[in-house]
Amino acid sequence: HEAAHLLIGYALGLPVQAYEASAEAAEVRFAGEGLSALQGGTSGPMSFDDATPLLVVAMAGMLGEYLKYGDSDGGRADLQQMQQVL
Repeated sequence: HEAAHLLIGYALGLPVQAYEASAEAAEVRFAGEGLSALQGGTSGPMSFDDATPLLVVAMAGMLGEYLKYGDSDGGRADLQQMQQVL
């Protein structure tokens, strides 16, 4: 799940700030402006062009988990983050 976020974010040109995938925590943090809404911060309205890569990264985790395991239990937080962006 987190690997899919990392891979797709990197492919979209988002600079990776931090990555952790362990039993205690799972998180990918990207550096740059406009990412606060996706990473739990607050943000103002976003343009479609700014929001699109963030939404793709959020969906990538769920899709990666589904493709590997046939289910995506870890996608609730991703859906909440996408709602914040929208």
